[in-house]
Amino acid sequence: MPLSWTSPNFIKLYSNDSTINPLPEPITESQDAWIGSLLTIGAVIGPIPAPFFCSKFGRKKALLATAIPLIVSFFSQAFAKNVWTIYITRVLAGISLGAGYALLPIYIGEISEDFNRGMLSQAINIFWSFGNFLVYATGPFMSYMSFNIMIAMFPTLFFVLFLLLAPESPYYLIGHNEMEKASKSLMLLRSKNKEEVEEEMLVISQQLKEQTNNRGLRELFATDFVRRAFIICLLLVFTQELCGFSVLFFYMQLIFQASGSRLPDQQCSLIMSVFVLLTSFVSPFIVDRFGRRTLLIVSCVGMFISLTALGAFFFILEETQISTAPLYWLPLASLISFIFFFNFGMSVPWTITSEILPGYVKETATTVITSLSWLLGFLCTKFFHSITDKIGMGRTFWCFGVYCLVAGIVIFFFVPETKGRSFSEIQDILKYGGVFQYSYKQRQEHQINKQEKEKY
Repeated sequence: MPLSWTSPNFIKLYSNDSTINPLPEPITESQDAWIGSLLTIGAVIGPIPAPFFCSKFGRKKALLATAIPLIVSFFSQAFAKNVWTIYITRVLAGISLGAGYALLPIYIGEISEDFNRGMLSQAINIFWSFGNFLVYATGPFMSYMSFNIMIAMFPTLFFVLFLLLAPESPYYLIGHNEMEKASKSLMLLRSKNKEEVEEEMLVISQQLKEQTNNRGLRELFATDFVRRAFIICLLLVFTQELCGFSVLFFYMQLIFQASGSRLPDQQCSLIMSVFVLLTSFVSPFIVDRFGRRTLLIVSCVGMFISLTALGAFFFILEETQISTAPLYWLPLASLISFIFFFNFGMSVPWTITSEILPGYVKETATTVITSLSWLLGFLCTKFFHSITDKIGMGRTFWCFGVYCLVAGIVIFFFVPETKGRSFSEIQDILKYGGVFQYSYKQRQEHQINKQEKEKY
C-alpha cells in the first residue's frame, strides 16, 4: 500500500479545493518528487538493522516491529496539515517496507517445506498486488483522511493476528537451543505430533551446524563464485527498478491524465489494479514448472515490447502533429501488458537470491542488495520529472524498455536455471562463468570420466 499510495493521493494534494486537499496549498512538482521518492530513502535504511534484529530477537518479533512504522505513518498522514509531516511519514513507511522485503524471504524460507518453498516465496507478490488493488479501488473514491485511516487498519490488524497466531521460526529456536519451543512451532506449522517432527528437527539442527557464521562485505568479492552470484542477484533485483516499475505505480493516475485518455484516470487505475491482482496468481503456480530463468527472459522481453508501445504513444503525443485520439486505448493496454509480464517473472529475483547465495554471506548480501535496490528506486522516482522534462515521456519509457531488453539478453547468457538443481551444481555453473560455458565444460568432464571408466 505505501508503494501505490501516491497515485490516488497526488490528485488530491494538487487540488485547490480545501475540502479535498488537507494542506493549506497545492503541492509543487518538486514536493511531488520528494513525496514519491522519500519512501525509497526509508526503504534503503530499513534493511540495514533488519538482520541484527532478526538474529537477536527472532524472526517473529522483527516482523512485528515492521508494522509499527506503518501504523504511525498512515495515522499521521490522515491528520497531516503540512507537507513536512507527509515527508516524515513517507520515510517511516519506507523503513517498514525495506525491512519487510529483507525479513519476509528469510521467515517464509524457514517455515516452509521443500516442496512448497518456491510457491510460498512467490506468494509475497500476491499480497503486494492485493495492497495495490485496495489503494486503487478505494483511494480515488474516499476523502484523504478516511482513506488513510482505512489503510492504517491493515498493519494494525496484521500486528494483532501475527502476534497471536504466528509461530517463531523453528530455525531460530533450534539455533538458540530452545528445542521445546521449536518442536511446538513445527507441530503447528506441519500439523503433526511431536514424534513426527523429530526427524525434521534433526535435519534442521544438522543444517545449522554445517553453516558458518555470517561474514562481512569482503566475502562478497573474495571468490569468483560468490562474486558472480552477488552480481547476478544485483542485476535481477535492479531490473525490478530499472524497468520503470516504481515510476509507473507512483505516477499511474498522472500518466493516464497526461495521455489524455477518454477513460477517466480513476477507472484506468482501478482496471490496472484488478489486473495486477489477477496476474499475481500466475507466477506461484508456474515457477516450479517452467523454471526461474525462462520466466525472467519472457518477462524482460514482454516488458520491453510494452514500454516501447507506451513510449511510442507519448512520442506521437509530444513530438508530432499526429492525433492520438484513435490510440486512446494504447496507454492502458501497454500498462496492462507491462503488469502482466512484470508479474510473470519479476517476482522471481528474490527466489533466485535465496538459492544461489551461500549461507555465510546471505544476510550481508541481502541487506546490501535490498538497500541498493531501493536507492535505485529513489533515483528513478526523484528524477523522473526532471528526465521527462528534458527528453520527453516517450523517450523516458523507451530508456526503461531498452534496459529490459539488455537485461533479458544478459539473463539468457549468464543467469543459471536453479530449478531442481542442488547448491553444488549451481556453484559449478557460476564457477565456469555462465550457462553455456558450464554445459560445454560439463560435457567435457562427462567424456573424460567415461574414457577413464572404460580404461579402468
